[in-house]
Amino acid sequence: MSGITYPVQVKQIPKFENQNDISINVLGYENDEFFPIYISQHKGKKHEVDLLYLTKEGDAHYCYIKHLNRLLSRTKNSGRAYKFCRYCLRGFTSQRVLEKHLRYCSKHDAQHVEFPIKGSGEDIVEFDDYSKQMRVPFVIYCDFEAFACSLDTCYPNPNQPSSTATTNYEACGYGYQVVCEVEQYSKPPVIYRRPNACKRLLENLFEEEKYIKHVLDKIEPLQMTPEDEHKFRESTNCHICRKSFEQSSIKVRDHSHISGKYRGSAHNSCNLNFQHPDYIPVYFHNLRRFDSHLLMQGVGIFKGKKINCIPNNMERYVSFSLGSLRFVDSYQCLPSSLSNLVDDLAKEDSKHFKALIKEFPANEQRSLLLRKGVYPYSYMDKKRRKIFHEMSTSKRCFLQ
Repeated sequence: MSGITYPVQVKQIPKFENQNDISINVLGYENDEFFPIYISQHKGKKHEVDLLYLTKEGDAHYCYIKHLNRLLSRTKNSGRAYKFCRYCLRGFTSQRVLEKHLRYCSKHDAQHVEFPIKGSGEDIVEFDDYSKQMRVPFVIYCDFEAFACSLDTCYPNPNQPSSTATTNYEACGYGYQVVCEVEQYSKPPVIYRRPNACKRLLENLFEEEKYIKHVLDKIEPLQMTPEDEHKFRESTNCHICRKSFEQSSIKVRDHSHISGKYRGSAHNSCNLNFQHPDYIPVYFHNLRRFDSHLLMQGVGIFKGKKINCIPNNMERYVSFSLGSLRFVDSYQCLPSSLSNLVDDLAKEDSKHFKALIKEFPANEQRSLLLRKGVYPYSYMDKKRRKIFHEMSTSKRCFLQ
């Protein structure tokens, strides 16, 4: 008991445990509830003691708990036998489940788990961020092509482990397309096959950013057909939150600010919060591993643009933003490989590929494109740029 004063305070219990082959756990009791005050971190000691710490009018007293599970089972109002976790005082009917729980709970400090009271309104969690349901009106789809340029380097020392860079990929071209939910604002694909591809792509994207903002700044007036008016009068639920209209609710007509078309009846508050996202998604397939490295070569030129990123590590980014352009890796959003997904959709019907049908109406060409693209990476290098450019502009050559 060296260095321990009487009456013993809870903060002195660890010192007592260090001097004796005993581990001590202390519980409190207030407002008809038990809660952990101190749970010993000393495992495997010869004796384990549970104490109940009671206070009244400034006085405190320790009571010995002979059987913890029996004491805490009184809180369950059930005839079943429970086994309790000392760290959170949660009860389990199985020793196996308790041991599985302890593997995680024992890594944390003592805590009391408190659940919302049934019927209080806090016991139900529901989705209420309805603005997130708003479809992004514009999306830009991009892709780079690159040359594999060989690097002149020294031979590594065979007696020492090392990494040697042998190839540098340099962007030689790109393609992108702006797609809008309203067809008239979508644009045809843009293809570029010349030097400075990274810089030119970013310049193009910043111009598209201005175009999209200009379209979104214009608000088309509501266009209601007699059928739309009938649906509005008969509607009893908000099409945004799906909840019914109360007698005091203000029911309004929600419409697309781009097309002017009626979307449905809505609560006034839901309609006001149902706004377009303030970003424009720019999708690259495999952005995280490949295309982001090419893009970063051109980002430094545009010094006035603020860049934000979500890094995976120092070299790979989950996503990054330049102004209102948000670059995203489509590979991270898909449930399978691009090749498998294209094959599955192509088996159903080529009608799923609306943009492809518009650009390539001939079935023969389209059947070649309804698969993962083929590109001769190992053949194309810096020395063959001229040949590549001549091939790509030749009418006799149909490139994917």
